[in-house]
Amino acid sequence: MQLKFRSLPEEQGDEIESQEPTLRIGVERFLDQNATDAIVQWQNVANKIDNDLFMRLLIQPFTVNNTKKAKGAKDTKTIRATFIALFLGNSSRLMSLVSKEFPALGLTNQDCFQMSWIDSANFDNTTKPNILLNRRGDSLNFVKRKSDYVQEPIPKAGLESIFQKIISLGKAGLVFNPYGGRMAEIPEDETPFPHRKGILFKIQYSVTWNSNREKLPFRDKRFAQFHDPVCFKES
Repeated sequence: MQLKFRSLPEEQGDEIESQEPTLRIGVERFLDQNATDAIVQWQNVANKIDNDLFMRLLIQPFTVNNTKKAKGAKDTKTIRATFIALFLGNSSRLMSLVSKEFPALGLTNQDCFQMSWIDSANFDNTTKPNILLNRRGDSLNFVKRKSDYVQEPIPKAGLESIFQKIISLGKAGLVFNPYGGRMAEIPEDETPFPHRKGILFKIQYSVTWNSNREKLPFRDKRFAQFHDPVCFKES
């Protein structure tokens, strides 16, 4: 499936149908792979880089198993930043765009996969689209989500503090969803939902658990108490 658009030129009465390929992009970076600098740059470009590109960012704790490298070595805890994007266009245009506007990502052609939009929905777990028709999940998990809206980029020092807190808490993660595009064209006082023009991105805090239900949600509260002074100014 490809996205299709129909238009009627003024000079002609015939319908013209145009098609653009859909690209699914997935890039992982760790702290020792320039992840922090990539996130700093993402904050400044994701909402305005191109209306054909939507680029979400996932930030999660990650444990590197060092026992296979050296006997008795301890595992290393770090942060994994996953850049997930959809682009309406071809890979050559995307590579040209990202290399100019977002070089810290280090995007390569191997990171780009052409597919239908519906196939991109299940790309991460390699299942077929018809699984979306299954209303019964394979497992039961409990989930808590909270959101904040960001108007100014979080400084690098603030990000580094946040990463250390995520590592210490474990099982907590962040999702950065860029705004901009059509959202940026709508003034905040035009609709009952004010978080539009002037918003760079939305942060979603997530905690998922399937046992010890009474303890894990409090990690979300502890993180929010730490996070707010780092990211937001007093008005």
